[in-house]
Order: sequence, then C-alpha cells, then structure tokens
Amino acid sequence: MYFCLTGKFPFAGFSRDEVFNKICSGKFDTDDTSLKSVSPECIDIMRKMITVDVRKRINPVEILAHPWFKKMLKN
Repeated sequence: MYFCLTGKFPFAGFSRDEVFNKICSGKFDTDDTSLKSVSPECIDIMRKMITVDVRKRINPVEILAHPWFKKMLKN
C-alpha cells in the first residue's frame, strides 16, 4: 500500500542492516514529502498494517471496518 501511494518502499537505508533494523522496528517516515497528499486516516491504516507485533497488527476484518477503507469503498 505504501509503495502504491508513494512509489517508494516504506523502509530505506544505506545498508542492509539499516533497512533490516527499520523493518524490525516497524517505523516508517510519515514526514516524507511523498506522503504529503496522503490523508491522516490512510497513514493510520498503513501504520496499523505495518505493526511488527502480530497480536497488535490490524486484521482483515478491522481493515474493512477502518474509516479510510470505508471511505474508499464509497468512492
């Protein structure tokens, strides 16, 4: 989803280790200029989908109930 919206991968770095550490942390840069036109609801659902802890990660039912997804289904 992140790549489709921005044309970039959510985790970038100068080395494999740097990218791996970012993936393990599950944190991506929401201040990136490529996300400037992305709604806060969209960033919220992406953040929830990228959550590292599978017990805390949003599941398919919750994704379909998320305000961003509901809004996209109406369009």
